[in-house]
Amino acid sequence: MSNLPTILSEISAIEGEMTTRDYWRDEGKQARYRELVTQREAAAGPAAGGEEAGPRINIHSMTDYLAEHGTPDGYGTYTKLTREAADVAVAMPAADYAAFESSFEALPDEITNAALAELLTTKPLAEHVPEASARSFARTPEGAILAREWGQDFRHNMGVVRARLYRIMDGFDESYDARFLGWLESLSTPAAIAIYRKLAA
Repeated sequence: MSNLPTILSEISAIEGEMTTRDYWRDEGKQARYRELVTQREAAAGPAAGGEEAGPRINIHSMTDYLAEHGTPDGYGTYTKLTREAADVAVAMPAADYAAFESSFEALPDEITNAALAELLTTKPLAEHVPEASARSFARTPEGAILAREWGQDFRHNMGVVRARLYRIMDGFDESYDARFLGWLESLSTPAAIAIYRKLAA
């Protein structure tokens, strides 16, 4: 039986200490945190379809971070953002993640910065998407899978996803809208599902 609940509980407890100086001085606790993140990814199981899961994304220790940046400022944000990215990476096959990563990095900085910032914000209160919109999305490959997975929460979850996508778009100039929406449309089905799951979580 998976010990994922225990892993998540310990991760949550350590994350609660990340704003303290004691945490940043405790290499052992930082190493334990990285170990737990790796265990969480392993306990989550393989990607759908039995394909090889996306790569693990390592979290650098405070020592490594200091060596690269010269200051501990921003390490808490770095670890949280890396953790959020790892959730997306492990949820799709490796080949899809490679294509996703390449296409994301090719986007203008204004778009990528807005998208990453959204991962660090709380989930918004959102209305259900209209029934017609839900039916339309459910006819797409990714929508069909999510409709089955989310069941009666499908319209609500899609409302959350839509609200978060709107917030991302609010974070950059409207001249980039077409580029961002075109990128979303170009995602593979596994990549799109991983993104929508993350935004709805």
